[in-house]
Amino acid sequence: MKVLSGKNILIATDLIENAGRIEELKELNINSKIWDLSNGMNDIELKAIGYYNLDLEDFLRNASI
Repeated sequence: MKVLSGKNILIATDLIENAGRIEELKELNINSKIWDLSNGMNDIELKAIGYYNLDLEDFLRNASI
């Protein structure tokens, strides 16, 4: 994690509620933002549409283009 100190990073987490750890990264001087692919949906809503716990690769592979 030290190599990220002083850097700006974008995190694409798995599609679950509360997946990010921004505070821990701030303590290491890492400026980060989370890309919220869930569009604010909770775990129940994500499960209902079949997106719960998908990561970015899963989401892109299964998305209709």
